Amino acid sequence: MPTAARSSPASGAGRRTEPVLLIDRRARVVLPPADLDPASGRARLSYRRTAECFETATAERAGRPSTLHQLRHSALTHAAEDGVNTSTLLA
Repeated sequence: MPTAARSSPASGAGRRTEPVLLIDRRARVVLPPADLDPASGRARLSYRRTAECFETATAERAGRPSTLHQLRHSALTHAAEDGVNTSTLLA
């Protein structure tokens, strides 16, 4: 992953509001609280930049890039296989 993107320690299961991918530097302008990591004050990456980073990282590993849509779909598939009910998956 490019140096501009870092995972937040809050990433993973149970995450509700904290950004997952953060820029290296603190935000230069005032941003909504949901766009900031409360621990470091760093801003989240835009969806477009996150998609670019993800596609670059997965192209190096798998030979062709994966998309964020594929990542989201696979996460839902794994959750369904683990027995999560349909109403929760749809939410």
